[in-house]
Amino acid sequence: MRARRPTSAFLAAVASLAACGPGGGSPGRDAGTDGPPPDASGACDGGGPLRIVALDASGRRLPAWEVTLSAGATVLETARGRDPQVPASPGTPLRVTVTADGFLSAEVEVRVDPGVAEGASARVVAGPAWTALSRAPDAGCRLTCYVGLDHAWFASSGRPFRDGNQVDLLMDGEAFWTAVRDDLARATAEVRMSTWWWQSDFELVRPPGHETMTPGERRANTVLSILDPSPAFKRLLVNRFAPETPTGMAYLNTDPDIRARGLADGDGFEVILQGNATEVPLAGTYDGPVPAWSFAERVARNPEFAGEVWPGVARGAEVLTALDAASYHQKAFVVDGRVAYVSGMNVKSTDWDTPDHRVFDSRRMKFDTPSEERLRVKERRQLPDLGPRKDYGIRVEGPAAADVDDVLWVRWDLALAEGAMYAEHATPFSRPFPTGTWDWSVPEGRPLVQVVATLPPPIEEQSILETWAKALRNAASFIYIEDQYWRMPILNAVIVQTLRERPWVTLIVVTKPVSLADGAKKWTVETDRAIREAAGDRYLLLQLKSFDAVPREPPRDPDDETATFYFVDMDVHSKMLIVDDEYLSVGSCNKNNRGLLYEGELNVSVWDPEWVREARRRIYRNLVGPERAAEVGDDPAANFALLKDIAERNASVEAWWHANGAGLDAQGVATAAQAHRPDGFVYPLSFSPDYVLEVGPDVF
Repeated sequence: MRARRPTSAFLAAVASLAACGPGGGSPGRDAGTDGPPPDASGACDGGGPLRIVALDASGRRLPAWEVTLSAGATVLETARGRDPQVPASPGTPLRVTVTADGFLSAEVEVRVDPGVAEGASARVVAGPAWTALSRAPDAGCRLTCYVGLDHAWFASSGRPFRDGNQVDLLMDGEAFWTAVRDDLARATAEVRMSTWWWQSDFELVRPPGHETMTPGERRANTVLSILDPSPAFKRLLVNRFAPETPTGMAYLNTDPDIRARGLADGDGFEVILQGNATEVPLAGTYDGPVPAWSFAERVARNPEFAGEVWPGVARGAEVLTALDAASYHQKAFVVDGRVAYVSGMNVKSTDWDTPDHRVFDSRRMKFDTPSEERLRVKERRQLPDLGPRKDYGIRVEGPAAADVDDVLWVRWDLALAEGAMYAEHATPFSRPFPTGTWDWSVPEGRPLVQVVATLPPPIEEQSILETWAKALRNAASFIYIEDQYWRMPILNAVIVQTLRERPWVTLIVVTKPVSLADGAKKWTVETDRAIREAAGDRYLLLQLKSFDAVPREPPRDPDDETATFYFVDMDVHSKMLIVDDEYLSVGSCNKNNRGLLYEGELNVSVWDPEWVREARRRIYRNLVGPERAAEVGDDPAANFALLKDIAERNASVEAWWHANGAGLDAQGVATAAQAHRPDGFVYPLSFSPDYVLEVGPDVF
């Protein structure tokens, strides 16, 4: 699996987001030497050979690499798949060029000078990369320069990407929550969870005959009824709204049943409500800290380099200190450290639907709704409590599950330190389960996976922003976005540059209408305008609707539905990004600045052409419907044209119904439903230029 070589323009764009400077790496800083100089206390006086080690940004060995050492115009050595070692040449700069499949190439200058206290120095001269230096007194005072390459798609500032995982994209709430239920039922050690909203009576599964089941029968399938008898220790993080206001606001998104678990001691079920204390100006932009990390510390923790001398480099686990935290929008489950689920779906009645997204579905009802009303929905005499909903989730089984666990551990530790709500009834949990060896490879059929997050201080992570910036800048054929929001001005310039540099790249955005009352409509309008100016007819903006036509007989009672046709806006709650059938990102992070800068978010990135291609095919086939699913292919231009054609035809079908449907009798509706039926769910979308509020780009 080989990444295309990015352009020099891409290197310049990504360098501003992914390179690091002295003492750490972070978006917006120049690349350079990272870590302290080698020891010059007398154990080594600056002599000894010089070794070059090529690593990824996490301090791990690369799967395939090439290192070229040059002095001036003279090439001293070219090494493939091994660490070159040459005699140190004091005072003469050595040029090191490192390349590897899937990574951005880099050039580093290394200078050895025994006459100065530092003994040696290294600096990056081309490409985003990182360096660190160490000495090995037991190996003839060998000096090692480590060069960390930046991955072309994954976030170097985040947790390491992993191999060896089974990864499944779950296309809707029915599939997602059924899989969660199955794994929760198998839990034996510990279940760790996070959600923005919690309802204890949320039904994970809704079997056939659901509409006639008694409340007791249905309760057996609720999340709390499945968790309570589990032998696993349960820990749950729930976002707390407005923590600086009276505590009544904290109860908005929980219920007495789950709060009782949080107040109890010794029941094996701990709950913490963790709130939002981030202040974001209504005008202007968010001015939070820039995330920083140390390449040298990462390398020093690699067991392979345990014999090296690293003066001043911390080798233990990071120590967390407490200060105000941002709100948390993350939705995740980790079961026994082996399986993780990440999605945009809350443990909430709204967050369940089938891939059919029917207008009338008696399973999309609140728990307390009586059977009589459920039966009325099944008979299409009454609309369900909740409308059709579009969202995704991902199941990861393998080493990457521990990275999801790590995010929850950091949050839990912070909540305990801050004394968050119910923290006095909670206990620390151990560091996450082991994530495997330091080396990585690419097992056949197993995609590479990275768990990425947005986390506030003191954690200070923006790895979702970094990986999305890389993916959008890499796009060479198409970009597909499906999201609740379409306003991330922080990345508009990257998208615009890609579209202008490559006039064949297409962009499809599936989102939902924005009301005039939306606080940040201005930024949706501005984003749409900027992209439209850059892409013209290569930009397709869509919304989703569910259709049904009902041949009505005379109503049985005055409360019966009387409409004969329905075009119901689907609640697009998705957080999906696909680029070039190579890269996919899904999780809780919306396409807005808030999610990329300070809101607690959690996503999974997958980089694998075969896996991503199949996921994209499934998504497109669902969008266009079964009658035209066979037309979905792998040509981006043809897929773009297909979705555009279906959306325009569906708009014509809808217009026909609005013009003619009201005057049809039952037989006429039945006949028209065959002749005038839309395909799938896609319809054109446009935004009016009007908005009410004038707020900064980072608020909503």
